[in-house]
Amino acid sequence: MKKIYLLYIVLISLATTSLIGCSDWTESEAKTFPESIVSDEYYAALRAYKQTDHQVAFGWFGGWSGEGAFMKSSLAGIPDSVDIVSIWDNGTNLSEAQRKDMAFCQNMKGTKIIYCSIIGGVGDKLTPQNILDNWEEMGYNSKQEAINDFWGYPSDESNIEAVETSIRKYAKAIVDTLNTRWRN
Repeated sequence: MKKIYLLYIVLISLATTSLIGCSDWTESEAKTFPESIVSDEYYAALRAYKQTDHQVAFGWFGGWSGEGAFMKSSLAGIPDSVDIVSIWDNGTNLSEAQRKDMAFCQNMKGTKIIYCSIIGGVGDKLTPQNILDNWEEMGYNSKQEAINDFWGYPSDESNIEAVETSIRKYAKAIVDTLNTRWRN
């Protein structure tokens, strides 16, 4: 008998809830949000602030893709107060999304971007792919020989002038790569 009373109470409660519910609240309305919530004036003030004498905020950023729904893989998600960001070992062969992300961070936020990498030798990460892939067809005995020849690194390291020239050529290539690949 108690089960029947309980069933009646539940049914009456459901019927009452459905009759009392507000129908005008159930219609969902599309809301239009502004595309950008930060104004150009804000970014201009931010860039001006970063040019002043202030404590510099530095950070490093790994796992950068420049795309996706979450800001955690984007430079644009870095706090505006950060002055310098170090990109770890991902400064070459940038995707279009990474270029756009970096350009936004540099041009709009005024953030300086630097590139850090562990370099084991002259030519690491910058030797053209065709040399790495075709060294045998090009007549070299080893991949390292082809790399050294491309950069002008001598087989006899006692030739200090040739070693320094090769290192300078490689360093210039790093700078050139950053200047051309990181700009829009």
